[in-house]
Amino acid sequence: MRPISPRKILAIKLRAMGDTVLLTSSLNELRQAFPHSEIHVVVNSAWAPLLESHPAIDRVIPCEWRNEKTARTRAVARLSLRLRRENYDVCLNFHASPSSAALAFGTGAKIRSIHRHGSQIGSRFSTLTIPSQGQHKAVLDRDLDTVRALGIHVAPGALPSLFLRPDELELGRALLRETTSGANGPYLGLGLGSSRETKCWPIDRYAILAVDWAQKAGPQAGCVAFLGEREGDLQRDFLKQVDDELTARSNLSSEDRSSLRGRITALTTLSIRQLQQALSACSVFVANDAGPRHIAAAVGIPTVTFFGPEDPFDWHPYPQDRHSRFYIERLSCRPAQPDNLPPWCGLEICTEQKHRCMRDIGMNEAFSEAFRLGKIATP
Repeated sequence: MRPISPRKILAIKLRAMGDTVLLTSSLNELRQAFPHSEIHVVVNSAWAPLLESHPAIDRVIPCEWRNEKTARTRAVARLSLRLRRENYDVCLNFHASPSSAALAFGTGAKIRSIHRHGSQIGSRFSTLTIPSQGQHKAVLDRDLDTVRALGIHVAPGALPSLFLRPDELELGRALLRETTSGANGPYLGLGLGSSRETKCWPIDRYAILAVDWAQKAGPQAGCVAFLGEREGDLQRDFLKQVDDELTARSNLSSEDRSSLRGRITALTTLSIRQLQQALSACSVFVANDAGPRHIAAAVGIPTVTFFGPEDPFDWHPYPQDRHSRFYIERLSCRPAQPDNLPPWCGLEICTEQKHRCMRDIGMNEAFSEAFRLGKIATP
């Protein structure tokens, strides 16, 4: 492909929270390749605040992406007309669906790099050939192939990044102080939820880790579990498990229990931007495979992630010296997939194997990694 010098570039990715975070790796590459171009990004409205203040982006365009087909078709038509007036030279669509591929076509951009991850032949609306189209790669690398189609060289090690203003960093620290009875840190962040129950490490183990951290990381140490607004039941379960664990530690005085309990909390009411701010103040984030751990990694916080039914290949592009992951290989209950795809289990609830892919992950090893990455020396 001949070198291009686009005036305006549009990037589209209408996917989940983690996908939106991973997109920033490709946006960084676009900004480096085209420092003088105007770069606009279309993402789901719910995740648009994540991209505020990002130096690779000139404008974020939130989109209410509809699940119902007729409503989505109308939304695509309306947004296509709006975007067409912007006269984009280049449009990139990362992890495109048929609807979002039509949206990219509707922008009228003459150069279109449209990547349908699961397709062997790509999108008929793309004017460029995606490198390695149809080959299974990690999600981040597939996104980068959408950029490579423009003839851009992407060096190894490209990772996502999110940005906060200095005042937002202080807001994050203040939020954790306020919710942990004035504790000044270090703070342990916990991500208790995920897209389905089988992707969650047992809640009682998170409670034990929370108490261990508050007890061993110093008298000012705090722990905050982050949950979605619809996860009130999980919040209550976690806090009850914390109370039970504190009661079970017979060596603690009532004053010790009260102090430790005050420094452990669980939040369900944060906006997406507040979540980003709060995670930036944590020393380490321990979580299931879900969107918040991508946010933590992108704001520079070490992470520990638990994988159970799904192989880490797709969703863990991070260096493991700073971003540990736990995954039990070669379980017979996790079926092999066709075309050499990683093993995968789609169960919503595991009764036959009793959730062994998560339960067999050892607590001692996981706790040691959390303390190591949080730079906490333990006896």
